Amino acid sequence: MPSVNEQVVVDICNSTRSGSTPSNSTGTVGAYYSKNSKSTNKNKNDNNASSTTVTTSSSSSTSKTKLIASAKYNLQAGKSALEKSDFDTAADYFKAGRKQLNDITHWDDDEVRPILLELCSEGAHTCYINGDHDITNELIDEVLHHGNTIQEKFRVYEMKMMMEQAAGNYQESLSLGLDVRKQLGLSTPSYNWATNNKIISTMMILWKYMETTRKLGNRTAEELANLPDLQDERIIMGQRTLELLLTSCYQVQPTLFPLPIFEITNITLEFGINASSCDAFTTFGILLSGPFGKPQQGRVMAKAAELIFAKPFATRMKSRSTFGIQGFINHWTMLLRETLTPLTEGYQHGRDIGDFESAKLCLGFRVVHTFHAGISLNDDVFAEAINLHINFLHADIYTELFLQIYLLAIKTKLCNIELEENEKDFDGIIETSNENFNNLPMKCYVETMQLELYAFFGNWEEAKSLLLTTSDVRTVLKSVYPVVRYTFFEGLICIKAAQSSVGVMDSWKWKRRALKSMKFIRRWMKLGNVNIIHCLHLLEAELAVLNGKSEKTVEDCYKSAIDIASKNQLIQDEALSNELASEYFDSRNKRSHSDYLLKQAIECYSKWGATAKVQQLTSRRSLIS
Repeated sequence: MPSVNEQVVVDICNSTRSGSTPSNSTGTVGAYYSKNSKSTNKNKNDNNASSTTVTTSSSSSTSKTKLIASAKYNLQAGKSALEKSDFDTAADYFKAGRKQLNDITHWDDDEVRPILLELCSEGAHTCYINGDHDITNELIDEVLHHGNTIQEKFRVYEMKMMMEQAAGNYQESLSLGLDVRKQLGLSTPSYNWATNNKIISTMMILWKYMETTRKLGNRTAEELANLPDLQDERIIMGQRTLELLLTSCYQVQPTLFPLPIFEITNITLEFGINASSCDAFTTFGILLSGPFGKPQQGRVMAKAAELIFAKPFATRMKSRSTFGIQGFINHWTMLLRETLTPLTEGYQHGRDIGDFESAKLCLGFRVVHTFHAGISLNDDVFAEAINLHINFLHADIYTELFLQIYLLAIKTKLCNIELEENEKDFDGIIETSNENFNNLPMKCYVETMQLELYAFFGNWEEAKSLLLTTSDVRTVLKSVYPVVRYTFFEGLICIKAAQSSVGVMDSWKWKRRALKSMKFIRRWMKLGNVNIIHCLHLLEAELAVLNGKSEKTVEDCYKSAIDIASKNQLIQDEALSNELASEYFDSRNKRSHSDYLLKQAIECYSKWGATAKVQQLTSRRSLIS
């Protein structure tokens, strides 16, 4: 068999039913051409045609047996090309094989049918990777029409669910996935509640959680990764369907999200591991790290997933697991900066193997963590992220909107650059999201960013008004780092609202909500979150101001916030802490100390690259002087 880097089958002999042969040879079965060429007009007598091979034989080579053998060859060659991530070559092989079989017979031939099924199914997969969605849909319809069993149709059902997700049709993908599981005999009645937008009860979530933790026991990551291999093909298909259900659930049915996690994990523990088990342990680790407040146990689950995707049968899961582990789990116990390199590696791996959905999510989380890690807004990493996305042939509207949230914040709000004609503001992002997929997580990301910007620019009244109408971010976004930022700014905005309230009851209402936010942060800090220690000190400083504590107490809290933010290189929060401390000492008529802190704030904002904020504070300082 020729190397996929050298030759692919592209020209098929005429049908045996036509009885004709190509004009340049007698009885040609197939003509080969080099990978980068789309033409094979080589003369068979050309001694220099080393990169082009023409296979000749007697007229019997055009028989049905020969053509079936050639189609099988193309099928195997296409699979080999797929393994090497040579997607264009793979598509050519699969297309050639389909052409051969369609020329001699069709789906009613028992000998041809299984080969044609596989050629169409793998062809649909390859065309999807190549972005040829029209051909993908044609092949999907072909298999769904002619396939007899769910096993025969499963590969294209998988593609159809992914196509729906890529188009933002998460509800349709969710419904299809539930139907596929039903056809496999693996349906779960409780899932139907979510398709009708019914809320899953907290009691059901807790019961399923306790059941899963009981089955997990005290197994180590190594013990989980060395469970027996899953062998049952029907269960394997069911697990893959659950992978896709998880993606759809997170986007449109957040209350349902834990149920497929419990199911995919329990099935792994009962029947054994396969590639999907990476999702089982990663997503269960997400629940442990965020909602259930057990980040160390979440790290154990993440480690199990990493050990599994290192196995040859599960390498396809590396990029998908990486965005889950780095985006949802590791930030609870490690500095954000430490997640950036793994996310970059996950992005590249996803692109290399054709897992573009996971690659895009790795890219998205890399932008989020880069922004919140205090890296300069002028750093090449942001420009690089923009270029990666622009040059990404598989860019989709969800990733586009997600990146626009952060790029809009950087460009127009912090760096004071005007929007271009085709760029959206925050309202435009939410509107486009609602038009395409009514996506609640996208709305939560936008609102969290807006709250952060209002706080940075001291727009406390606007922040207070938005906070009153903001969605339940902690419930919707689960375990991502923006949940931590939302909780911090929720607390800060509430304290500022309490400080400015006229009535006692109104002040008490805001203070009570702030204390709830601080309770979350204090708990996360005790569990090992190193990214929020300074946040708690800043909130304690502002609360001390509200409660009329001594100047020494307030100053100590501000100093701790500034020092820890500086130590962890969180320069934007160091700037904010200096700024708020400056305002406090200005209110106490300590002008010299206030001016020093304001200069420190301006310097930090300048290093961060927030030119609009520097301009605001510089103007304020000149007015004070």
